[in-house]
Amino acid sequence: MEPIVLETFRPGDAGELAGGIVSHLADLLGNRLQRFEQEFAGYVADLAKASMALALLVSDGSYDRRQVDIALHTQELLVSNALLRAEFLTYELAQSVLETIFKVVAAAIKNLTGLAIKF
Repeated sequence: MEPIVLETFRPGDAGELAGGIVSHLADLLGNRLQRFEQEFAGYVADLAKASMALALLVSDGSYDRRQVDIALHTQELLVSNALLRAEFLTYELAQSVLETIFKVVAAAIKNLTGLAIKF
């Protein structure tokens, strides 16, 4: 799995964003990556779709920073809730996974739209 460079990561679609998220998690999760992919593929795919839709809304001027921030933090709560229930992740690792996922999402949105979102 080819690692992504956050500063230049510009996914062309939700599938590329989901792949970038998973590749960025590879080092962090190590031998737990396959289990993560099995249990959380749907969450990652949904988040990637929502994030790419947000990027389009920013690009066409329909959404501003506040609206994107609210939408992404809502997604963050959903993903966080799921991660914290995963028995194969410690609390600390779940928090690191959450941070890494949204670091990739924020980088993609910034690189695609110029809008910087902080988590």
